[in-house]
Amino acid sequence: AGELGVNTALLYYYFESKEDLLRATIEHTVQRAFAHFDMLRACDDDPAEIIADWLASHVDLSEPIQKLVKISLDYRSSDIDSPAIERAIRRFYDGERRMLMECIESGIAAGRFQAVDAAQVTQFVSTYLDGLMVRAMVQPRFDLKRAMAQFSQMLWRELGVREDTLAASTRAPMTSSRRRLAADASARSRTRRS
Repeated sequence: AGELGVNTALLYYYFESKEDLLRATIEHTVQRAFAHFDMLRACDDDPAEIIADWLASHVDLSEPIQKLVKISLDYRSSDIDSPAIERAIRRFYDGERRMLMECIESGIAAGRFQAVDAAQVTQFVSTYLDGLMVRAMVQPRFDLKRAMAQFSQMLWRELGVREDTLAASTRAPMTSSRRRLAADASARSRTRRS
């Protein structure tokens, strides 16, 4: 309440309990991450571009994603046992896993990627992204954008994608035209909700 600059009573007016507030925070962050990614994904059908968009969204939305990771860790270390919170956390990781698996499998089928164990690469990507988010939280001077670019290069090598065959937007997180597209779509989304 203090961080938001609102009275604690106001929070309890909208949320029945701390657990309900925690669940709503997680659900909002998950929805925000996937809405941002869906806006980017609408422009691409290339599996490498879609994966690149997911990686870029972790840089663009690093603050709320880091909060999701922190809240998830806090929840795990608490005495709270909430199926609703479990579902909200699982939704993020299930959505990420499904998207990565689909992209890797379709990239292999199309000859875009070399044959790899899609489940293993998906698990590695998801785990590494979590590690980058935690590192950025505990080391304020950590260069997340640079680390993501290095991770992207490593991932493309694992998938057998030559970097010179990638679009410029895939080699570097979020080009200005994609940023404008995402901002325009985000503005339209906010306008529709108003």
